[in-house]
Amino acid sequence: NYSFCSCSSLTQIAIPSSVTSIGVYAFYGCFALKKIQISSSLKIIASYTFNNCSSLEQIEIHHHKNQLVIIHLLTALH
Repeated sequence: NYSFCSCSSLTQIAIPSSVTSIGVYAFYGCFALKKIQISSSLKIIASYTFNNCSSLEQIEIHHHKNQLVIIHLLTALH
């Protein structure tokens, strides 16, 4: 929980296959975070993990059958 909360210098992360869960608020408020790569071993993403990551543009999910799912996020305009 709260592992990288409000880490202002974090721009991208790659969650390794050894990680099976991410705790509450782990990346909350990482405003510079733009890209996340997630391995197929990740089973649990807790509440508010990526809340207030306002620069987040892309999430890559590496599927266990060598497939890659890329999610491009659109930021809502005020």
